[in-house]
Amino acid sequence: MKKFKLLLLTLMCIVHLHAQEKRSIWSVNALMSHYEPQKDNNSYSEKPGYNVNPGIEVLYGFPMDSFTFLSSGISYQYVSIESHREGADLFTLGELSIPLLFTAIQRSGHFSFTTGFYAGQFVHFSWYHDQYHQWVLANLKDQKRYSDQSLFVDGYLDLAYSNSSWFKNDHVIKIVPFIRYRFSDNWMEYYRTSFYYGLKFSMTFKSKGK
Repeated sequence: MKKFKLLLLTLMCIVHLHAQEKRSIWSVNALMSHYEPQKDNNSYSEKPGYNVNPGIEVLYGFPMDSFTFLSSGISYQYVSIESHREGADLFTLGELSIPLLFTAIQRSGHFSFTTGFYAGQFVHFSWYHDQYHQWVLANLKDQKRYSDQSLFVDGYLDLAYSNSSWFKNDHVIKIVPFIRYRFSDNWMEYYRTSFYYGLKFSMTFKSKGK
């Protein structure tokens, strides 16, 4: 975590120096993410349903020019994965990450495109095993695939639309569909796929220019 904190501090210093004469932006995003379990490979009769996982992030973006932004901040994602690869297992965890994102805005201000990376790690983790159709908390030391390696790196892509112009309104609300791919994974890759997707509900605020 020390490396992530140092990276975040460095990015914030760059933001302060670069954005003194331009209007930077803050955004607060509510996340709804779906993680797809790996295909089942046993004969267990009950299958996991469609799950939606909540999260939240705060981003600070500074303008590179009138139509592009570079942003960073902090993101928290709650994850619940039910798997039937080896009996029935339920994993609940929290992922804390630092994004580094590049956003390009259409001249009209209605459309924007964002790409970049999220780097982070687990901050809490629980494993439950099915016993007589009830989830019972299990000892992670008994999970044969468990590892202390909890770092990850995700690639990120979204395409957003807003019905108000970024350049005429100080506050913008957007619904943003996104997709992420886990480039650098950990032991959980056995239980869920590397691709996942979801929606961001984003509230954006422009800072006051000098």
